[in-house]
Amino acid sequence: MNHSIVVKVADSIAATQLAIEGLGYTIAMKSIATRIAKQKSKKVKLIHIPTSHLQLSIGISYLKDSNSLITEIAHELK
Repeated sequence: MNHSIVVKVADSIAATQLAIEGLGYTIAMKSIATRIAKQKSKKVKLIHIPTSHLQLSIGISYLKDSNSLITEIAHELK
């Protein structure tokens, strides 16, 4: 049996909702996971991952035709 099925979702909220329904695993902020679980009357198993064990990379995306203010902010944040 192949257990390496990958499901791509639109955002982290959708991934968290699927995980809470038992359809996979995801990494999410505690506040988001517990709020969604409470709305669905479900329990969620939380595992603390120390920040020293994480390597995060953050990106900024914007549409090519965005207005000049959005483009300027994105360039400032790079």
